Amino acid sequence: MIDPTGAVVPGAEVAATHLASNYVYTARSNESGNYSIPQLLEGAYTLRVRAQGFKEVVYRDITLVS
Repeated sequence: MIDPTGAVVPGAEVAATHLASNYVYTARSNESGNYSIPQLLEGAYTLRVRAQGFKEVVYRDITLVS
């Protein structure tokens, strides 16, 4: 994750909610600001990103297809 200035945000909590099942997959960004959520199911998601000192960011209607 990066902030608006382009600086990395380590330790950000990332939550991907699968809308059909309401299952939440979570990850945390590493010291480089990268994160991975393996084995996601196909379908529509809402992605929420939270980090201390930052406003929560929500991305809606993300569709994953294989």
